[in-house]
Formats: sequence, structure tokens, C-alpha cells
Amino acid sequence: MDLVSYNEKHNEENGENNNDGANDNYSFNYGIEGETDDENILNIRKRQIKNFFTILMISQGTL
Repeated sequence: MDLVSYNEKHNEENGENNNDGANDNYSFNYGIEGETDDENILNIRKRQIKNFFTILMISQGTL
């Protein structure tokens, strides 16, 4: 869910001033950062989660 809900890191509460972890961004929030009630965005996020799951299930790994 985080992968389709956030564009930025949100690690403020761990006491490291959001400096921990990599700064690479492989996520996309589809216009609203975090939780939303917007049905269009929720539908896009749900579709993307299903796409990710499908890719995981049909992948054959690396040799």
C-alpha cells in the first residue's frame, strides 16, 4: 500500500530526522500523499496493487 500511497519518506517518528534509508523513489501517490477518500485515486491504487501482485505471481525469478 505504501508503494502506491506515498512519494516521499515519512520516517519522522524514529528520531533520525527522516535521514535514514535510501532516498531512491520507486513509489507514486497518484496525486494525493497518504490516505484519501477520493474514489478515483483509490481505484487507480487498487488496480496498481493488483498489477504488482500479478507480476509477482507470474515472474520466474532470475537464473
